[in-house]
Amino acid sequence: LNPVNPKSVPGYKKVIRKPMDFYTIREKLVNSQYVYLNLETFIIDVNLVFDNCEKFNEDNSDIGKKQNCLNKNLTECFFLDKTKAKRKQ
Repeated sequence: LNPVNPKSVPGYKKVIRKPMDFYTIREKLVNSQYVYLNLETFIIDVNLVFDNCEKFNEDNSDIGKKQNCLNKNLTECFFLDKTKAKRKQ
């Protein structure tokens, strides 16, 4: 859930143009009270974590399966509207 270390994951920087992770999101929430101006900007970062994971990992890989499960559960719990948030990017 920390930022991906490009030295440990070859090719990551070539595939993922805009990295995002839950640690960075947490830091934005804790240290910079004005980074997320509204819920939609927060949702954009959360969706970016999942989109990057999906883009870099195969669906049937262990990470891909966990990403799909977590994304589905968060979407259901928090009613995250990926379509609406993506329009703001």
